[in-house]
Amino acid sequence: MSGYRNILVTTDFSDNSVAAIEAASELSDFYQAAMTLLHVIDHAGTGNKDEEQVRFETEHAQLSLSEIADKYNLAMARLEVVVTLRAARHGIINYVEENGIDLVVIATHGHHGVSPLLGTTADRVVHNAPCDVLAIRS
Repeated sequence: MSGYRNILVTTDFSDNSVAAIEAASELSDFYQAAMTLLHVIDHAGTGNKDEEQVRFETEHAQLSLSEIADKYNLAMARLEVVVTLRAARHGIINYVEENGIDLVVIATHGHHGVSPLLGTTADRVVHNAPCDVLAIRS
């Protein structure tokens, strides 16, 4: 293994995401890898949202990503918001495939047992991503 070059860390803006962001930042520094901070807006099962609502949610998410980047000194990180009509895991996996990501860092819920430990999104990303996935227990 020559090291990771493109690290993706996902956030849902919860407290659980902080540990994943910190771990991804350390790995990015260690491997001198590019880092992307990704938030997926999941509209699965919510019906059609109007463009104004989607734009509002996207702008709010971009602002939140910028605040995280400032707080954790991630000036070089790419900040990405993806809107999907499918489940969030699909948005994450599609982003991985389309952008040459070789490591995904994702937070878990920290409960006991495998599925509750990972959570649905993290569990599906672990099992379906075409690259390494580091699940960080919160």
